[in-house]
Amino acid sequence: MIKRKVFAFLCLITIIMPVNYINAASDCSFQNSNNDIKSVIEDFFNLYEDVNLSHKKSSVITENIEKYFVDTQLQKDSETAESKIITMSEPSNLEFIKLLLQRRDIIYNNSDVDLNEYNKKLDLKYIEFNTTDNNATVMIEVTKKWNYSFSPNIESAATDIYTINLGYYNKGWKIENITGLADGFQDTYLNKLGDSIAKEEREAYLDQFEREYIQIKETQKKEETYPYLRASSYNTIAATNYALQYALNPNPNYFDFTSLGGDCTNFISQCLFAGGINMHYGEALSNNCWYYRNNGDRSSSWTLANGFRQYINSSLSTISMSDSNWSSVSSGDIIQLLSGSSAYHSLIITGIEYTTYGRKELLVCAHTTNRRHVALSTYYSGPDKAYYHINGNK
Repeated sequence: MIKRKVFAFLCLITIIMPVNYINAASDCSFQNSNNDIKSVIEDFFNLYEDVNLSHKKSSVITENIEKYFVDTQLQKDSETAESKIITMSEPSNLEFIKLLLQRRDIIYNNSDVDLNEYNKKLDLKYIEFNTTDNNATVMIEVTKKWNYSFSPNIESAATDIYTINLGYYNKGWKIENITGLADGFQDTYLNKLGDSIAKEEREAYLDQFEREYIQIKETQKKEETYPYLRASSYNTIAATNYALQYALNPNPNYFDFTSLGGDCTNFISQCLFAGGINMHYGEALSNNCWYYRNNGDRSSSWTLANGFRQYINSSLSTISMSDSNWSSVSSGDIIQLLSGSSAYHSLIITGIEYTTYGRKELLVCAHTTNRRHVALSTYYSGPDKAYYHINGNK
């Protein structure tokens, strides 16, 4: 009887052990695969953001970046899996990445100050991670922090969200596609191109961009400056300190409108209020007032870029404002990006860089996408802007 029980026990062990071993091996393989994917993504972003290359030219970075992307000659290991092959005659992420890097070269080479981003650090937060044998889709939030040479005591930062599709090719993971590279707030034309472009589109954009950028810089040098007065009712230090504090992490006392189309104007309204600008109560969800109690009890002018533009330029506005320009605005003032006569994005100025030859750069904060003390010419290079000097309360 005892022998039978021992025999049965040994048989049970023999049956169970291989199953557990196989599961453990499978889990280990899956974990290793995820680690390999993360390694590709992290190596790519370190290179793309030029963290360790001492600001080499874009051509050098692009050559090294290509190894992380699908090549035209690679086929997936699985014969049954669909191969997504990128050819250089078609729009590709690589061409768009090349555009962004070359665009950066144009800005840096034509700027009067050093706009390189020093001491850069990246923080990668994985939001979604879906993996199969041959495919992976990853949503990731990338926050980079750095210092400008002319602003070493204030940390600058930017947060972007990307969705990355990868495939398993020749025993290695490669990036097939990235969405989130295009930032519509850099300029409207760049946003229209999208995250994948053809070589011809890249060359045409860069040619136009360089001419426009140089023209903007020349126009700024010729702009008249105006000695605006500032009422004691607007504390620019309080407004800019608030902007720097909540640029990356929204104030939990306010509803975050990012998922509802954008939080940029909600953010700059908070900054103005923190600086002492009084709320103007009135009809909810209208542009005839400017206030916030909660998500459902607020004015449209508090949260919508063009609603704010309509309000601040109206006779009903209780905010004393003067139309200004790049050469005259100061910290605590507001910039809006325009499409035609309509505003679609709002920024607050948190710093100004001067050299012995005069004003050279504006530093701004914004939400959606979140930016902290970044150079206006690098991150918001589009030519159409409205500048508002905030005088105080009327």
